[in-house]
Amino acid sequence: MDDPDAARAASLTAALDALGGRAGNIALRRALGWDAADYAHVRAQLVAAGTLTPFRAHGGGIALGPRAEPRNPGSERALYQPLATALRGAWAAGNGYADAQVLVEVTAAQGGRATGGQWTRPDLVLVALRAYPYVPGKHLDVVTFEVKQARTLDVAAVYEALAHRRTATHAILWVHAPVDANLDAIAREARRHGIGLIAAATPSDVATWRTLVNPTRAAPPPHDLNEFLSLQLGPEARAKLGRWLR
Repeated sequence: MDDPDAARAASLTAALDALGGRAGNIALRRALGWDAADYAHVRAQLVAAGTLTPFRAHGGGIALGPRAEPRNPGSERALYQPLATALRGAWAAGNGYADAQVLVEVTAAQGGRATGGQWTRPDLVLVALRAYPYVPGKHLDVVTFEVKQARTLDVAAVYEALAHRRTATHAILWVHAPVDANLDAIAREARRHGIGLIAAATPSDVATWRTLVNPTRAAPPPHDLNEFLSLQLGPEARAKLGRWLR
């Protein structure tokens, strides 16, 4: 690299990753063999960029930050926030929503609140509102995401996503899977029911996502779509959507 700061930043993040993605400042500086001033300078740059997150410890500590993924996320829940960030940003821009108003809500964790029965609660919902110069009115897409780990995946996940499709315009099964994962049987079933299928190695990095099946657009009755949004979105998201629609 021509930029010495970039080279040092790469060295620091590589050393931190080798230590498990989380380490005390003293241990990390010793591993790098840097003096305190150089270490503090590069660390401050990476914290400001959001690449690293400090934590409390004797002498202070640092961890790979919001852009880094857990090495082996133990549950689907660990995937939701990095996935939501990617959907709002690069995925929305690359899937026809660059000029739309977009909100993404994690809808999986709603406790015991009634949302319509079994398999009616997706893990995430993306809502996009668009207007076209030569088509009257505003046009709403509601895209649901059912999130699964590859190790627990079976064909029932397609039917979970299918339950969401009855009250949304698009339903997608999103699978955290290595690049070489064989999802042919799942893809066949998803295609048969108009369900999208995405396999992703890294939730926050859309460059690692593979769209194996594109979802077919559905046209749920307006009452059902309205009911779905009122049940699944939180009050802040509903208020924002209401403002957009005025």
